[in-house]
Amino acid sequence: MGSGETGPTMIKIHRQVLAGSGAGPAVLLDSPFGFQDNADELVARTRGYFADSVGHQDEVATWRRADAPTSCAGVAPWCWDPQRPARPAATPSPST
Repeated sequence: MGSGETGPTMIKIHRQVLAGSGAGPAVLLDSPFGFQDNADELVARTRGYFADSVGHQDEVATWRRADAPTSCAGVAPWCWDPQRPARPAATPSPST
C-alpha cells in the first residue's frame, strides 16, 4: 500500500473490506517496503491509520529479507517460516 491507500477516501472501503473478511486477525506484511530506511515508521503510521481511522487493530508480520526469519508464525496461521523444514499443509475451508 502506498500513501494514497491510507488517505481519507479509502477509510470507508477499508472498513467494508474488513467487515466482510470474517473472523481472524488483520495482518500487515511489511515486506513490500521493508527495504526502505523508514520501514519502522511506515509500519507505525499504517497501524495508526487502521487503528485510528478505520477502527481496526492489526498485527505485523515482519519479513524484510529473504535470509531473515519471519515474525508472523504466531500471528497468522497461513504464515510460513523459511527456517522450518517444510511448508505446513493448507487447512481446507469449511463448506457452506
